[in-house]
Amino acid sequence: MTLPPDQPLTASVTVCNQGTLSDSTRVEVLLSSDTVISPALPPGPPADFLLGSITTPILAPGLCRTFQVSGTAWSPAPGAYSLGAVVDPQNTRPELIEDNNTLLGSRIGIGYGADFIVSALTGPTSVARGKPFTSTVTVCNQGTQGQNTLVALYLSSDKVITPPGPTVPSFLHDHPVGSMNTASLLAGQCQTLPVQGAASVPWVGTYYLGAMVDPQNNRLELIEDNNTKADATLSITP
Repeated sequence: MTLPPDQPLTASVTVCNQGTLSDSTRVEVLLSSDTVISPALPPGPPADFLLGSITTPILAPGLCRTFQVSGTAWSPAPGAYSLGAVVDPQNTRPELIEDNNTLLGSRIGIGYGADFIVSALTGPTSVARGKPFTSTVTVCNQGTQGQNTLVALYLSSDKVITPPGPTVPSFLHDHPVGSMNTASLLAGQCQTLPVQGAASVPWVGTYYLGAMVDPQNNRLELIEDNNTKADATLSITP
């Protein structure tokens, strides 16, 4: 999910009272640049960015309620942020357990920019070593602005696609087999491409067929670590 800055955002938060006494509490929803949800604790400034807050009604022991918390998707810089919630953020309620008050939710890209993903990838089940083949790759722009990008195919021994690069030793990167540029994709637009490649690998065997958009990080994206897909396998025969 991506949003332009200063857009309204509503989060659904379920709060449960696992204790033995009834009470109400404050609930804050925050945007964090990492996976640790850190509310404001006086006298220091908040580590994360407050989206919105509510105060629950009194919850009896064992009772859960779901609330809608609304606010504005503000961030100091464009990029990826984690949505999180915290109950009793300022520790004003004595609780039986004090260190189970936060929950990490979904990740959101905030700002003006593209966010490319590989949404689908298909290819042959087998091909002779060194021979050409064609894979079908669907690239989507989940961002808030239009842009084009390069999509590249790789053959890998695992599901982690590692493209060649100046800091990657040759024995660690995966085998590039073909690439193709997309058209300029508007925000929310997808394009399906027939990407041609060749099974140029040093050994026969079974490989993962993977695709990666923006393999050399030439495009600034709101979320930079969602660019690969490697679900299918490809058997390379003699």
